[in-house]
Amino acid sequence: MKILFLSLVLCLFFILQVKELQSSEEVFESIFFIKAIVEDKELTKEKRPKAFPPVIIQQLDDGNMEINVLMKKNGECQNSKTKLEKTVELNKFTMNEGKLQVYITKMSVTDHWIILYEGELLGEQIRVAKLLAPYMYANQEAIKEFKLFSKKEGFDERKIIFPRIEEECTFDSISEDKFILPEYE
Repeated sequence: MKILFLSLVLCLFFILQVKELQSSEEVFESIFFIKAIVEDKELTKEKRPKAFPPVIIQQLDDGNMEINVLMKKNGECQNSKTKLEKTVELNKFTMNEGKLQVYITKMSVTDHWIILYEGELLGEQIRVAKLLAPYMYANQEAIKEFKLFSKKEGFDERKIIFPRIEEECTFDSISEDKFILPEYE
C-alpha cells in the first residue's frame, strides 16, 4: 500500500512539473530584447558587445525551443537559428549536442527572464547570463534582481554590460536565401 501511495505521489509530482514547464515555456515565447549580459570571461572594451539584436524565442511542438537572432554579418542581415533541446530537468535545455546547458529562470518582475548558459562553446568553457524582456525600456527592479542573481551565481557585478538594442535588421529586410539554416532536422 505504501508503494502504491508513493507511486501516485511521484506521478502527481511529475505531472505538476510538466504542467508548470509547459505553462512557463508558453509565456516565454515572444520577441525579447537583451537588457543586460554578464560573463565570466574578461573582455577588453573593444571586444565587449555594444549592441544586441532582438531575439525571437519559439516553442516547438516537441517541447524543444528555437531561438532566432537577426544580425548583420558582412554588411548583410542574416537570421541565425539555434535549437534548445529540452531535458527531464525543469527549465533546463541543452545546445550543441549537450555540450552547453541552458537554464531559463522566470524573474519576479513580470515578463522578465534570465537565461544562463554553461558549458563548452567553440572549444572554450563559458558561463554567460542574459536578462531578457519583451520591452525596449529597462526595468530597474529587473536590473536589481539580475545583479543579485549574477552575484549569487559567482559573476563579477562589474562585468555586467547594458547593451543598446540593435535594430538594423528586420525579418522583412532579408530574403529566404540569406537565412542560416539550423543544424538540426
